[in-house]
Amino acid sequence: MQSKFALCLSVLLLTTCGPPAATVPVADLHCDHLYQLSMKPDRTVADMDLNMNLDWLEEGGYAVQVFAIFSQLTDKRATVTAREQLAAFYGRVLAPARGRL
Repeated sequence: MQSKFALCLSVLLLTTCGPPAATVPVADLHCDHLYQLSMKPDRTVADMDLNMNLDWLEEGGYAVQVFAIFSQLTDKRATVTAREQLAAFYGRVLAPARGRL
């Protein structure tokens, strides 16, 4: 929910401030995208219906996007969950973004 709010807030700021994405770079310091990808193994950062995708980052003038690695405190597989999200970052965020970042 926080990442959707941050994305909406960033888009809202860019929309109300006008189009100067080049002069108003966005830095989103929290995104739950890796958690979403770990729950949906067939998805990548290029998919348009997730809470964040490459096109939005480019169109929004994002200079920085921080991806959080998340697990529940009660998750007995917390280390495995973190590794799955790290693997999703390398395989399903960086790989599809190669040449676009």
